[in-house]
Amino acid sequence: MTHRPRGDHGYNVGMTATAVGLATGAVLARAHEDGVAAVRRHFEARQAAVEEARQALMERNGAKLEALAHRLADEVLLLREEADKLRRLLAQRQAVIDGLRKR
Repeated sequence: MTHRPRGDHGYNVGMTATAVGLATGAVLARAHEDGVAAVRRHFEARQAAVEEARQALMERNGAKLEALAHRLADEVLLLREEADKLRRLLAQRQAVIDGLRKR
């Protein structure tokens, strides 16, 4: 077994490839950190914009929101009435099915 000197071509290529790999990894890690930070800043800015828009909407459109709330409450009442009607129909049909099963 012979010992190769440090100036060997294969050794130099390996060291260069390692250096390139480490540098590439460092660049990718930094780019990832910067990307994550940019996404976080963008998300926080969007949240702030949404909150500002919500506040402006609440201040400017209070009456519209109140009217919308009343309309939605009326719709909920209608939906509850319809659900009750459907429950009664289901109970009637189930009673018919149960009657047929008892025969």
